[in-house]
Amino acid sequence: MINKNILFKKWTTCYDINEFQANIPSSIKRGLSDISKLALNSAFKLHLENKSPVVCATRYGCQQQIFKIKEQQSLCDEFSPTIFSKLSNNVFGGILMILEQNNLPYTTISAGKQTFEMGLLESFLQINDRITYIYAEEKAPFPLSTLRRSKSMAFALNIEHSSEGNFSLQFHNRINRKSKKIGDFIGFLNNPSKCFETNYFTIEKL
Repeated sequence: MINKNILFKKWTTCYDINEFQANIPSSIKRGLSDISKLALNSAFKLHLENKSPVVCATRYGCQQQIFKIKEQQSLCDEFSPTIFSKLSNNVFGGILMILEQNNLPYTTISAGKQTFEMGLLESFLQINDRITYIYAEEKAPFPLSTLRRSKSMAFALNIEHSSEGNFSLQFHNRINRKSKKIGDFIGFLNNPSKCFETNYFTIEKL
């Protein structure tokens, strides 16, 4: 078992793309998908003074763009290169690094139902000094919206590895627990009276 002391310095959430107020070139802003706007806005709201590596996580990626591609395909139309170029899960991470002129590494995670906690795990494993973790999802488009409830949201968290950290992190391997969701973790951050435990790590308030 490996232990670390960590500091959750800042975290933000974003649920409305109309909150998007980042000072970026209009040529880039026009081409952003909803998920990219949410992710970038949550990251910029952290107002970080120091650059850090970034871990991005999204389970489904740009669903709206995927359905546009499928619609074009059903009509036997050619794919739009602009839309197709924004289908990758690492789009908003790449744009963030370019806008912040950040040449540090960034990683993208997609792991089904475990996407959120696996993104957290990747952040904890990578952290040396500090790291930024961004999780984002788009609301499911029709007809998927008839099969599962969802909403658009993004979450950004700045983590520091520090002996003066306010949380204790323990790594382990207990593959017998239900996957944790973003809401579980936000609730823990806002009221850390209990530990946050997953199959791979446990976080406790010091």
